[in-house]
Amino acid sequence: MECIQVIFLVLLLTVSISTKQRMKYSDHDILEKSEVTVKFPTYALKIPPFITARKRTSTNLSTTPVTCNSANVSQALKDLRKKIKCVPRETVVEVAAPDGFKVYPNTFVVNRCGGMCTGGKKCLPTRKTDAEFYVRSVKIKTGMNYCNRIKVPADTECTCGCPEKKKCLSDQKFDPILCKCVCTNKEEEEKCLEKLNMNFKWKSKDCTCGCKREKNCTTGTVWKREECRCVKEA
Repeated sequence: MECIQVIFLVLLLTVSISTKQRMKYSDHDILEKSEVTVKFPTYALKIPPFITARKRTSTNLSTTPVTCNSANVSQALKDLRKKIKCVPRETVVEVAAPDGFKVYPNTFVVNRCGGMCTGGKKCLPTRKTDAEFYVRSVKIKTGMNYCNRIKVPADTECTCGCPEKKKCLSDQKFDPILCKCVCTNKEEEEKCLEKLNMNFKWKSKDCTCGCKREKNCTTGTVWKREECRCVKEA
């Protein structure tokens, strides 16, 4: 009789545990898990990863100059140029999780374009791919844990180019080497530069010749902008 009671209690406990498990992991939670798994990678792609490197560092030049054409200096410069070439490099990036979720880990290492470019050019990607990672996501409200696959954009090929082609004025054209608008009315610029000692200056921003500064004129005179000086009142 005691043996039968023990078996009955075990059965009751088993049923009770199964019922609790079903209550905790309901059909709604299972559907919710599927929704997170599908939507999470798509959401992550919309967020530009935060690059934690690429900060300028201040430095001091040696007070003693060295000979540039010496063998060791030439080789050192050659080796350095190879290392700082514009190529895909391993970069630490951080991604944001969807609202209401935490993601572990939220930092990854993917290839991003980096290196030195001359003029106003920057090291830009010409071809990309998606690097896949597995992460653990936690729903903050319920504490439920899920495992998700996330795609993070990665660069595979790079080139030195202009980050964007700016809109230039009628007296300007875009210089693909300097990556900026330059003046085309060179004759006006030359005439203006000839009058630098006469309070004139050339404004490359709008390609016009203007006054360096305006002065307060004395009684009987007025400021004439075309001549950048005070003249007698008519």
